[in-house]
Formats: sequence, structure tokens, C-alpha cells
Amino acid sequence: MLHRTMLKAVLKTLPAAIVLAIASGSAAADPMYPSDSEGFHGYLRAGAGSNTSGDGGSQGCFGLGGNTMKYRLGNECDAYTEFGYTKSVAQSGGVNYLATIWVNAYAPNSDFGDNKLGIVKAYVEAQGLDFLNGGTAWIGKRFYYRPDIHMLDLQYINMNGTGAGLDRIPAGPGKFSYAFFKDRDLNKRDDNGAILGTTSAVRQNFIYGEIPVNENGTLDLAAT
Repeated sequence: MLHRTMLKAVLKTLPAAIVLAIASGSAAADPMYPSDSEGFHGYLRAGAGSNTSGDGGSQGCFGLGGNTMKYRLGNECDAYTEFGYTKSVAQSGGVNYLATIWVNAYAPNSDFGDNKLGIVKAYVEAQGLDFLNGGTAWIGKRFYYRPDIHMLDLQYINMNGTGAGLDRIPAGPGKFSYAFFKDRDLNKRDDNGAILGTTSAVRQNFIYGEIPVNENGTLDLAAT
């Protein structure tokens, strides 16, 4: 079984537009798709500390020389929270319609201060559609395909965004997903307000995943 930390070497051998992800048997269930279940959910980390150098001061996080990764397990000097609510708004003919909204806030130190909340999820989905053979259709802004090395808080693939898609359509030994996103949807303007151009880009994601490859292990193939 390949371990996720081996992916760095694997990714170097692949074209930039195609990535390969391995979900090992030790990973949590449903590690690739953040399926929001009904109810309130959230996450918060914050802490305070000091150091003994000089006149003291703010806490410091340890890191390896030449390595920008700080690792986790209490070695995080920033503050972050995200929380939200998912509600089933309708059910009809075996289809469940869910609505989700989440907000988040970040601070580079231990104090959130007057940092504003941002919307990170605002989408609706229809689960269990017959014409998708039990798959899901969705539209809005959401967390999407983002496998990670958890102890580094590193998402080596991140397909979050605003768009629409069809997820987990059974096809052969695995399931197929397609998503369409619009990124950086902003216009550049001159002093008179005339549009000079745009930074926007269209992104399409294709995933064939949850392919069984060994006991409690699956393989995902993703292209963007």
C-alpha cells in the first residue's frame, strides 16, 4: 500500500493537469469529499503563549530549517475557526435536498481581533437522483476535492470553489464526478470604471475515484 507521503515523488512524474491520489486504509472514511451531514458542525483552534528570550514576547512555532512546514499537534501559533449548518430542506421521491452555509475567520496570531467572517460554503445539493443512478447534483460555493497530509495541514490537491457539479455516479468499479468552477471572477477597470480585462478563469474537474485496489484501500484519478 502506498503511503500519502510518497505522493510528492509520484506527482513529479505526472503532467501538471493530471494528479493521482491514494486513500490508504488508515485514512478516515470519506476522506476526499467533504460530505456535509445535517446539523451544526465546526472547528476552532486558538492558543496563547510566551517565550523566554529577551523581554519575552509572543509565542513562537518551531520549524525545520529550509522547510516551510510547521507541523501540527499544538505547534500552531495562529487562530482559525470555521463553522456552519446543514439542513434538509425537502425530500421527494427518494431524493434529499440539502442546503449548507459555513463561515470562517483567520488570524496570524492568537487574537481574532476585528477580523471579519468570510463565507466558505453556500451551496445546495440533491442526493440520490435516479437519473444519476443514485448520484448527487449540486450548485454553489463549497469545499470540494482536497486530499491532505493532515499532520502538515497540507492539501496537495485543492479543488474548492464556486460552481456546479455531478458527484459519485456509479461507473464500473468506481464512481465518476464532474465539476465546473469559475475562479477569480473579477474585472480590471480603469479610473473611469471601464472594463479593461478580467482575471477570471473557467476550471473543469474530472474525478474517477473510490476504485478498490486492496483491502480497505481505494484509488482516485483526478484531472483538471
